[in-house]
Amino acid sequence: MRPDRGSIRNYQKGAAMSGATCTRVQSICSDFENDPDRLLDVLHAIQRAFGAVATDEIREVAASLRLPTERVDQTVTHFSAFTRSPRGRLRIRVADDPVARMLGSGAIGDRVADELVGMGTTHASLERVSCLGTADLGPVLWINDTIVPVATHEEAGRAVRNLARGSDVAGAAKRERVPSRVRMAGRIVLGPTDEATAVRRALSMSPAEVIRSVKTARLRGRGLDSLPSGIKWSFARSATIERAEHDWGEQMASSRDYAREFDRFTTGEKRYVICNACDCEPGLSVAGVLMGEHPRRVFAGMAITAYAIGAEQGIVYLAEELAGLKPDLERELANLRLAGLIGDDIAGRRGFGFDIRIVLGSGPYALGEETAVINACEGRPSVPRPRPPFPTQAGYRGWPTIVHGPELLCCVAKIMELGPATFAELGTPESTGTKVLCLSGDCRAPGLFEVPFGVTLDEVLGMAGAEDAETVFVSGPSPALFNRSRTSRRTAYEDVACSGAIVAAGARRDPVRLLADFGRFYLDATDQFRDEQVKDRSIVAGLLGRLAEGQASRGDLGELVEAAGRIADAPDSGFGRTAGRFVLASIESLRPGIEDRLARAGSPQPHASQA
Repeated sequence: MRPDRGSIRNYQKGAAMSGATCTRVQSICSDFENDPDRLLDVLHAIQRAFGAVATDEIREVAASLRLPTERVDQTVTHFSAFTRSPRGRLRIRVADDPVARMLGSGAIGDRVADELVGMGTTHASLERVSCLGTADLGPVLWINDTIVPVATHEEAGRAVRNLARGSDVAGAAKRERVPSRVRMAGRIVLGPTDEATAVRRALSMSPAEVIRSVKTARLRGRGLDSLPSGIKWSFARSATIERAEHDWGEQMASSRDYAREFDRFTTGEKRYVICNACDCEPGLSVAGVLMGEHPRRVFAGMAITAYAIGAEQGIVYLAEELAGLKPDLERELANLRLAGLIGDDIAGRRGFGFDIRIVLGSGPYALGEETAVINACEGRPSVPRPRPPFPTQAGYRGWPTIVHGPELLCCVAKIMELGPATFAELGTPESTGTKVLCLSGDCRAPGLFEVPFGVTLDEVLGMAGAEDAETVFVSGPSPALFNRSRTSRRTAYEDVACSGAIVAAGARRDPVRLLADFGRFYLDATDQFRDEQVKDRSIVAGLLGRLAEGQASRGDLGELVEAAGRIADAPDSGFGRTAGRFVLASIESLRPGIEDRLARAGSPQPHASQA
C-alpha cells in the first residue's frame, strides 16, 4: 500500500525552497495528477522549467507524489536526461558505443571537447553517451534534438566553432530529426500499410480470433525476446493473478530489491500494452526510423494488441534521443483519435476504448528486457525485475502487461491487413515474416534492409556493399563476432537470432580489438551480476585488454574462457549471462586470429578498430 505523508515525513529534510519554486513544482506534479507512476513525466517537466532537477525540487516532488526522497533521487541519478545543475544552452552528445568508436567517435568527441574550452558551460555542454541509435548514419553530433552528420573530427570542430558564432549549423547540415537510410523496404514492416483496414478487420473479429491469427502467423519477438507473441497474448488475456502492489515506504533498498506486497486476489481487469521505442544495442537504429516515419502502423499494432488482450491503456516508451519526435507523435495520436482508430469506441466497436500516452526516458542496454522497460515507465531505474511473476501476470502497476517493440507492432498491423497466411509464407517455417536489419560499419551502403528470415549473412553483406568484410558483429539474445568463414549462416531464430544490428569490419580492423571493445560494452552494460560473478567480470575485462594489446598467453586464454563460462552459466544474473555468452561465442569464431595473436605475444598490435 502507499503510505500517507506522515509515513515518509522522515525523508523530507533540508532547507525549504522559495515559495514561487515550490508552487511551480507542486503545479507540475498536479498536472500529472500527483501520480507516482508518472514520475518520469514530472521530472522531464521540471527539467524543462528549471533547466535542472536540483535537491530542493527532488524533495518537493517526493512530498507531492508521496514517495521517499531517496527513490526520486535514485531516478534522477539513473536517467541521463536529468541533471542536478543546468546544462549549456547547446547540449552536444556524441555516441561512445563500440560501433561509434569504430567509426571515429572518440576523436570527434575529443575535438568537440577541445573546441568547447573557453566557451563556458552555460553556452554548450558535451556528453558521451552509450548509444544514439544512429550507427547507420556514420559519425554524428546530436545538438539539442537535431542530428548533424560529421565525417571527420575536423568537420566536428568547424561545426562547434560555427555554433559559437551563432550559425545555424543544424539547419545547414540536415534538418530531419531522424534521417532515413532505408535501403530496401519489404512487404511487411517498411512497405505501404493500410492501418485503418488493419484495425477494422481486427475489431470485426473476436479477441480470441485475433490471438488465433497471430498464432497462425507464427509471429515471434523481433528483439532480445523471441517468444511467440500469440502465446504471450493468451497468457495476458486469461491472467487471473494475485496483483502485486508496490511497497512505497521501503522501496528500492538496492537496485535489485523489489519489495512487494500481495494484498488481494483479483482478476486482471486492467491490462497494459507498452511499446519499447529504444534502440538499446550497438549498431541498432530500427526503432528511431519506425517512430519517425511509420508511427501510425506502430500505434495501430498497439490498438490491435490491446483489443486482443483486453487493455484500455498503452504507453510508448520513447528513447531520450528521439525526444524531438514527441510533438509529431502527439499530433499523429490526435489524428488517430479523430479517425476513430484510438480513443473511445474504436472503429465503431462499442465498449472498446484504448488510448496511448508517450513517456520519455533513456535507452541503456538493459532496456531491451521487458521488465526493465516496465520499471522505467513507472519511474524506476531501468533494471530487470526478478521473475516470476512474469509481465503477462504482473507487469505495469502490477497488472498483466504486453511489451513489444515497434517492428513487431508493425508486423501485427500487417497480419491483420493481409491475413496470417500471407505473413507466414515469408521466411522459414520456424521464422516467419521479415526482419529489418541495420547495416553499419565498413560498407558502401549502410542503412536499413527489410529481408525475409532465412537470408544468409553473406547475402545481407552483399546488399550493403560489405563483401570484403573480414569480421561481422551480429546483435541479439546471443550476440557474437563472426569471422568471414562463418557468414554463410542464416538470419533466423533456428540459426543466428539477430535482433537487427549487423556491423561489418574490413581487413584494416583488428578483430581481437573488436572483441575487447564489444566485450567490455556488454560487461559494463548491466549491473545484473551476482556477487560471486563480480570477480569473474573483472578477470574477463582485464584479460580482454591483455589479449587486445598482444600481452596475453595461452594460459590467459584458458582463464578467460573459464571465467566467461562461469558468467554465462550463472543463474539469475540477468544480462550478465549475455556478456559471458558473447565472449565465448566470439572466441570460438575468431580462434584462428586469436591463436595467431598468442603466437606473437609480447608484440603489441595497433588499435586498428579506432582507425
